[in-house]
Amino acid sequence: MELHFKQMIFAFLLIVIACGNHNNDHIEPIEVVLEKWYGQEIVLPDSLFCFTNSIMTPVLISDSDNFRLISLISADCPNCIEDIFNLYQFYSKIGQHDNAEVMIILFARDYDYLLSHYWNQLPQDLNIYIDPEYRFYDLNNYPKNELYRTFLINRGNEVIIIGDPIYNFDLQDLYLEKIRKK
Repeated sequence: MELHFKQMIFAFLLIVIACGNHNNDHIEPIEVVLEKWYGQEIVLPDSLFCFTNSIMTPVLISDSDNFRLISLISADCPNCIEDIFNLYQFYSKIGQHDNAEVMIILFARDYDYLLSHYWNQLPQDLNIYIDPEYRFYDLNNYPKNELYRTFLINRGNEVIIIGDPIYNFDLQDLYLEKIRKK
């Protein structure tokens, strides 16, 4: 009984650590974050990976004439993975007729867990990439707060909008307006 209780405490601590500190007292206002990031170039690695039949295969990242909507998500955090379904609803508003490529980039310490628990449940028509070496994350010095890990970048890879559109409908409208204005 005591061992089971210790295992539950350990699992809880792992989840809390993996998902980061969600204390809203430390969240920078969006205006401050946007001022820091607006026009900043996002460096895309030469390649990322995707899973094909449970095998990680490299995918070359090429230049795009369209906007890119990029979300960086920790695959070690169950709540963060669940947010992909909410992002999917937002991305479906963009549609294929709009001028944006959607990229979800996952980084994790344990991809086996991602594959066994989540991969088959994720929408297969999303461009979900894997960053096993954290290269995308390291190249760009992303904000620590996950609320600021979604970007709209132009064809020069410069940030136009930053922020998570899932829970902020005004921000969703701003993303959609900018994408459709091109």
